[in-house]
Amino acid sequence: MATDPHDDEGIIPLSRYRAQLSRARTRHRADEILDHPDPSQLVPTLPLQDLYYAIREVGIVSGHGLLALATPAQVRGFLDLDAWERDQFVPERAAPWLDALTDLGPEALLRAVAALDPEMVALWIQRQARIYDLEQEAPPDEPEGHYCPTPDSFFLLDVLGANEDGKRLERFIDWLYRADLLFARQAIMAARWELPADLEEHAYRWRSGRMADLGYVDYYEALEIYRFLDPASVRPDEGTAEARGGSDTMPVELMVQVGEASFLGRALAQVGDAAELDRLSGALLQVMNRVMSADRVEPADVDGAEEAMRRAGACIGLGLELLAKGDAARAAEVLHQVALSRVFRVGFSLTLKLQRAAEALVQHAWVSLVPGEATLLEPPLVEVLAAARRPRPLYATALDGGEGPRGAGKGERPFVSLADVARTAAALEEAAEIGELIRRGLGVEPRLLGPEARAALRTPAEAITFGTVVATLAANALLERPPALVPLSLADVSAAARALDGNRLSAGARGRLQRTFAARLAEREVEAPPWWERWLGRWVDHLEEALLVGAHHPEAANLVTSAAPVVRS
Repeated sequence: MATDPHDDEGIIPLSRYRAQLSRARTRHRADEILDHPDPSQLVPTLPLQDLYYAIREVGIVSGHGLLALATPAQVRGFLDLDAWERDQFVPERAAPWLDALTDLGPEALLRAVAALDPEMVALWIQRQARIYDLEQEAPPDEPEGHYCPTPDSFFLLDVLGANEDGKRLERFIDWLYRADLLFARQAIMAARWELPADLEEHAYRWRSGRMADLGYVDYYEALEIYRFLDPASVRPDEGTAEARGGSDTMPVELMVQVGEASFLGRALAQVGDAAELDRLSGALLQVMNRVMSADRVEPADVDGAEEAMRRAGACIGLGLELLAKGDAARAAEVLHQVALSRVFRVGFSLTLKLQRAAEALVQHAWVSLVPGEATLLEPPLVEVLAAARRPRPLYATALDGGEGPRGAGKGERPFVSLADVARTAAALEEAAEIGELIRRGLGVEPRLLGPEARAALRTPAEAITFGTVVATLAANALLERPPALVPLSLADVSAAARALDGNRLSAGARGRLQRTFAARLAEREVEAPPWWERWLGRWVDHLEEALLVGAHHPEAANLVTSAAPVVRS
């Protein structure tokens, strides 16, 4: 089995995967590379994105030593990754790299620039200066910026950048002329005479081909990674695993985002063969890059790349957990047999099932007073539904315990386990059942909160939740009335508030409400579901809070109240 040249006796007991992560957490990758016995031999062999993220981790200026050792092809890759926003060349992003190359001197600058697409070099010069061919035209008397002649006096540059920006361009041009007069002239002539749109189009085509080799395919092609794949159609031994292709592997800085404790991390830790781990790392890089393309995350967006890695790792972990039946050792064999892109799609398809269930719930269940929304639901269910309906469904962390204010939630994250999926599915089922139970079991018909009925209410539609509804039923019960959705007058609210014992409903009042609702369900022959006592407790708490407010400000109580006095026989 191949070994990592950086492993030492203190790391041997760890898996190669865990050893990589351990080093990544203790020092910068750039420092590790430069501490190699012969970094000049190592750097040219490093995968492009590994070296790119190592430099970006410490900054281009601090990564000067690595840039000096990079091959021209690697430098071209850095600009491919960093200097574009979709199909638009961004000179401001290219400038730090070209400035750093200029600092290396004429020969090093020429070696790097000569490997770049000539269209990109011309485009960069074109964006920095107006160029006048002195054999063909006379420049204006006054420059837009400041004039600077080329060393051969064939051209006059109107340098648009001021101060240091202008000086950097002048030095860039001067260094190119010193290194290769003909190359410099050709670059200046292309910048002068070629149309900007043509330069950008051709440069983008060359760049797109190279990016596709890294997995950054066209947006519409990349969306295939998110297409539904029936989990039952994927066999753990199907033999579709990607072959080893090229030398690119996942940069350790991004691999850390997978997490050792995740199911994918535990599966990778089972892989003992170094070549197989490298193959998986390369396949994982391809999946991550496709996720970034599909989500329109620019390669230069390091934070976006880390987030894409977390999402990719989470979806692969979900699919892997399903295919391996939760066995990390068995999962290592699944990784050897099944393409990572298919494992990803299996995991993502599990979340798509949740998304479809959430959409069906909104369309067909009674969860809102507004079509297409879920205004009647309360935390954590409202957060669960919102997270599941995202284009890329997420797990609502409100399910992990505690409740925030309505609509605030506790945040969202990728699904990382089948337990997350099961918990969300159960919450969606509960959300669908609540409205039906309140309708069938408590006799609250949706029409009682329809537009016509709401016109007579003081309570605005956006303030009405199932908690508001059931608390109103409970308030009527406290007033010795049937537990029905009869809007309360402000006098009713004040009267119901007298049931408070200090700041709480008395134990007797709570017990009476529990018995009232149990009788109501029995009367309507509806069996209480397992979650009933939990939600009833919350709704009685809602009533208690509303009455605390209503004792002093009846109009502010979060109950269904009438806009006018209600006349009862």
